[in-house]
Amino acid sequence: MWKCVAAALSIAGWSFCLSACGSSEGSGQLTLRNVSYDPTREFYQEINSRFAENWKASTGGSVQIEQSHGGSAKQARAVIDGLEADVVTLALAFDIDTIGERAKL
Repeated sequence: MWKCVAAALSIAGWSFCLSACGSSEGSGQLTLRNVSYDPTREFYQEINSRFAENWKASTGGSVQIEQSHGGSAKQARAVIDGLEADVVTLALAFDIDTIGERAKL
């Protein structure tokens, strides 16, 4: 049950992100970076693959999702220090709040 809920939320998040992203300059290829924490590595590999298939079927374009994994606080610090991220999926709300505060989002 929780896997389905998590998958639905992740897909919804990616959809929101893509609707907010700029164009891919007509190349048909869109690249996104998901900055996440280590325990979700395999989960996002599966979700990213399914999302890319859905995106291709829906839009005809391709999406490549780059993953960056590490400890939640370390990933938050990397984003604060300039690591570009289209999606941030960390373990702790505190880390996400810190990114928002420090990056003035």
